[in-house]
Amino acid sequence: MLNSFIEILDLTIEKELQNQGNLLTTDKNTADVYSRIMTDTRSEFRQREHQNLDNIFLQTVKFAKGERIAIQGLKDFSVIPVISQRLKDDNLIAVVSSEKKSALKLSSYIKEYKKGDKFISLLWNLDNITKLKDEQFHLVALIGIEQLKKEPVAYLSSYFRLLKEKGKLTIIMEESNRNDVFLQRLLYEAEMGEMIGLLEKVGFSKRFFVKKIINGGFKALAITALKSKINISCCFQ
Repeated sequence: MLNSFIEILDLTIEKELQNQGNLLTTDKNTADVYSRIMTDTRSEFRQREHQNLDNIFLQTVKFAKGERIAIQGLKDFSVIPVISQRLKDDNLIAVVSSEKKSALKLSSYIKEYKKGDKFISLLWNLDNITKLKDEQFHLVALIGIEQLKKEPVAYLSSYFRLLKEKGKLTIIMEESNRNDVFLQRLLYEAEMGEMIGLLEKVGFSKRFFVKKIINGGFKALAITALKSKINISCCFQ
């Protein structure tokens, strides 16, 4: 099963290294839900902010039977075994990195902990994301928005293309003053004077779902945009 998934994706981290010569609008119908979650403080990979984002992803996103899922921006690899325990027998996960070093480290982690039957490490950037065939994933989950901020239209358009019909994009981001302007662009006003946000501008449904999560003094948002009309209640636990 995994081999066919790799073949369809046509882009594993090993193949990517070989190929690159070792270089690697809305109708404003939002829904706000407030919840508190526990944070796993055992992470040794990143600072507290991304520990929180990784664990918020872990707590808010669930996996449906048969889904192929791409997770971009995961920094704490120690949550992979936890994700693995929650998967259905036929789930397949592509964990996506934007840098070669991180992708190689993740690939080694997957091999070492024998998670290769469910997980594959991929390297995505604007040069190689176009190599993936259309409509490969049921869910694309983006943890953190650092990369998205740089080229939002290009990345959002790529995510839209890679999603299957009725697929969804979930963006996990910190709620903070420094992200307010980008959040406004994402949901409501792509450019000054426009009446639609970036999500709708690239083709996502007019409706989106915003879940607010408060964890101590840390606040985050989980935003889900739909490629077509589906029951929004399926997106979160």
